[in-house]
Amino acid sequence: MGTNQESRMGYYDSRYKRVVLCCDYIRSRDDLEDTLVHELTHAFDSLRKGKFKSICHLVACGEIRASALGQCADITPEKKKNQCIWNDAVRSTEIHCGLERAEKTVREVFDNCVHDATPFQ
Repeated sequence: MGTNQESRMGYYDSRYKRVVLCCDYIRSRDDLEDTLVHELTHAFDSLRKGKFKSICHLVACGEIRASALGQCADITPEKKKNQCIWNDAVRSTEIHCGLERAEKTVREVFDNCVHDATPFQ
């Protein structure tokens, strides 16, 4: 049994508690590093205890953190970086919560989650 992860560079598999890298889509060392940091952030977050209003809040915060620490980390200026984080977080949260709720939830948790660099600080 596998998972369909078309066009993804990697994912965190919570069932087996593993990070899976999809080598067919990783084209550079930067892709590898960004993907690994992103997915390790999800792995770390899966072990954290936090108080969130809903599963959508948990997912949104995890996606914000993973994007901020991973693929969006080196983007400048700050406004463009935050837009990258926002877009990634909404797109990923939408899968679990629907578009309207994803946008609302990302907005609610963005400021608190975007600055949380644990465990990389």
